[in-house]
Amino acid sequence: MLPGQAKKRRQWRRTTVWLLDRVAHGSYSTQCLPPQGGTTWIERQPKRIVLDFYEAVVNRRDFTAASAHLGDVYIQHRADAPDGVDGLRQFMLRKRNPQTRVDVRRVFVDGDHVIIHAHVVPSPEERGSAHVDIFRVDGEKVVEHWDVDDPIPAQTANPNGVI
Repeated sequence: MLPGQAKKRRQWRRTTVWLLDRVAHGSYSTQCLPPQGGTTWIERQPKRIVLDFYEAVVNRRDFTAASAHLGDVYIQHRADAPDGVDGLRQFMLRKRNPQTRVDVRRVFVDGDHVIIHAHVVPSPEERGSAHVDIFRVDGEKVVEHWDVDDPIPAQTANPNGVI
């Protein structure tokens, strides 16, 4: 064996074991791996769960449908929403414009986290806001939520848009 080959072989072996361990336990983004047929099952499952949950909460306002995807514990990080499963129910009961529509533009999966980039439009005459929701999934249940909202300005410093 040439000098340095043994060291490279050990490094390669450690990296391979580390990567396989992370992928097996869902703590490494599977987006780094070559997709088979678009996305892997590891990506599709949490994505499907969160998108079903999201549609039930934000567009249909159907707590019964949403609760099918909730864990026993629901940790809420949104400043104006109460914590817990019952807190989500209370939040959904708040009055809002019936014309409000939320259109999902992008969805990203990173291990047990699903990130949604959406366009929230309170009424047809408003520009709305760029909204990012982050959900953590445990098993097949949504258990934690964060969000960030940025109103869409009339003018921007670039032609790219925020959505």
